[in-house]
Amino acid sequence: MELLPLELRASLPPLGAQADNRDPIVYVRFRLPRRGWVWFVTEGSPNPEGTDFCFFGFVVGMFGAEWGHFSLSELNAAQSPVGYKVERDANFQRGPFSCVVRGPVGAQHF
Repeated sequence: MELLPLELRASLPPLGAQADNRDPIVYVRFRLPRRGWVWFVTEGSPNPEGTDFCFFGFVVGMFGAEWGHFSLSELNAAQSPVGYKVERDANFQRGPFSCVVRGPVGAQHF
């Protein structure tokens, strides 16, 4: 499955568009199976050279969770020790951060 099909890419607000929103809309969820990494995308834009696509969102990893920037090339390159690659959650329904990221991880970063 393609990580970022054109129609999904076009639906993302550009970087910075939700900067003032206390409860931004999460549009996409990526995950790395069996490693616990999850990326919740709130914004995205092509890089200035047009060679990559840059995201902003909430990242949950092995050592914690935080808001930050990451790129499509980084997601495509990420792999677990046994060869799992990052996947897009095709069943994910966009929604406000407070509804999408639940539990202690989401609550402490809202």
